[in-house]
Amino acid sequence: MAGRRSTFALLDVNGRIARKLLDLAGRHGQAVTGGVRIEVRLPQAELAAMVGASRENVNRSLGQLVTLGALSMYGRHITILDADRLRSMC
Repeated sequence: MAGRRSTFALLDVNGRIARKLLDLAGRHGQAVTGGVRIEVRLPQAELAAMVGASRENVNRSLGQLVTLGALSMYGRHITILDADRLRSMC
């Protein structure tokens, strides 16, 4: 576990968010058409605290991931559309 934590610390904000979303999808994911929906509400401030970033940086990163087609967002729910792209970031 310690090695995993140190690797996490070396990632940039986008990489930390990608890793956290993949982890959450693994624990709380529900298969839906086109991807995996994270079945817990995830306010940006809470995600920011999880990855050690500001809410503003998380907002910017999530927007980029949506633009790239890796995620879709509806309210506070996130659906991973391209897990391979997220994995490549971390």
